[in-house]
Amino acid sequence: MKESRERVEEGVTLVKQAWANPTLEFKSRFRPAMSGLPLLPPIYQKPHPPIWVACLLSPESFEWTAQEGYNLLYVAYHVDHAIAVERIGWYRDALRKHGRRIEDHEICCVYHAHFIERDDDERLQQIVHKPMSEYAAAGLEAARKPPDPTAYKGYEQRDAGQRKFEFESYFPGRVLMGGPKQAVERIRVLRDVGITQIGMLVDFGSLPQAEIMRSLEIFAGEILPHVRDL
Repeated sequence: MKESRERVEEGVTLVKQAWANPTLEFKSRFRPAMSGLPLLPPIYQKPHPPIWVACLLSPESFEWTAQEGYNLLYVAYHVDHAIAVERIGWYRDALRKHGRRIEDHEICCVYHAHFIERDDDERLQQIVHKPMSEYAAAGLEAARKPPDPTAYKGYEQRDAGQRKFEFESYFPGRVLMGGPKQAVERIRVLRDVGITQIGMLVDFGSLPQAEIMRSLEIFAGEILPHVRDL
């Protein structure tokens, strides 16, 4: 775990070198040496496809992502909206610091998403709270071994947020949920803080497939037409 940041940075360098030449020559600190490995098929986008880096809590991750000119992928459901805005701000500020234009970069945030026919918080809670609680419990189980406190500063805050998982703690500010009016307004708020793309986590916990499909139909018919051009 202490080497995770260095491993990620080297891994990105490895991938970029693999994309750059017909065969790969790479000496690694953490992996076996690679020599003469072909990349098939060759990449289409030049100089290479866009690179997205997932950041969570560490300011250093947001800083490095901006310094290298990569796009930001952020999962924000574990913190309140104001904290998510602050961390997105770390990335945007670092872009400016390193002489990069914010408008040339993408920020994608991932949110649990579920939509119902009209604004009705009580009905929404009846549908999503059990699956959301199951999702949070699975995350805590997967993270039973605590991360290195030096390399992963602040991760205890993430776990605390998942333990305190009442409906009021995540709705509306940590998710994209509700009736069409609520969803459109929430998307406008996200757009206004600099988020350029939204990833919707629609299949979580034991949420029934029929509910997922109904939610997606509501999104396509009642929400997307109002936000497509934001």
